[in-house]
Amino acid sequence: MKARRSETLGFFAISAIILSVSLLTFVHCRLSNTINYNEVYDLSTSEKYRLQKEKSAAQNLQSGKLINGWYQTSDESKIQRQYSQSSQMFHLDPEPLIFMQNCLRLQELETEEKGLIIQMSMDNRGAKEWYSATKNNIGKYLILVVDNQIIAVTLIEVINASGVATLKSEHLDNKQINKLNSVLKTQD
Repeated sequence: MKARRSETLGFFAISAIILSVSLLTFVHCRLSNTINYNEVYDLSTSEKYRLQKEKSAAQNLQSGKLINGWYQTSDESKIQRQYSQSSQMFHLDPEPLIFMQNCLRLQELETEEKGLIIQMSMDNRGAKEWYSATKNNIGKYLILVVDNQIIAVTLIEVINASGVATLKSEHLDNKQINKLNSVLKTQD
């Protein structure tokens, strides 16, 4: 009987300690306002990516500089950039749709129909985000920003699930293609 009572008390003591540590960790994170979501919660990859996009949007708004990646246009955004190939101004949503770390490589292709085109292939996460971006932006522009400048603008006409963005080469000069290749290589 004493052994059983001792086991029960031991169980409750351990449970109380675990609960106290969890509560202290939560309170500490709340007070310091620095929650490391990966430690406190078991987040899915999609949720981690969403949080990374939200954090990047806040940084973009605070600094006024856009990180490298794909963006959608927004009529309400305070962030404006001029397209380097024209005088056209775009209002950009501060939240990146796809980060450059999800873009793998560029490939130049000669086609009979469109002439020389540039294809940017993406990893699995980038392909998933590109599908969503094209699905939600039919008839709108998606904007590629590198070094805080718009270097490519593509009008979305169809949903693209391939994970490959196609850019017309006449809209990119050699300097921009080299810059883009350089950025992609530093992501490796």
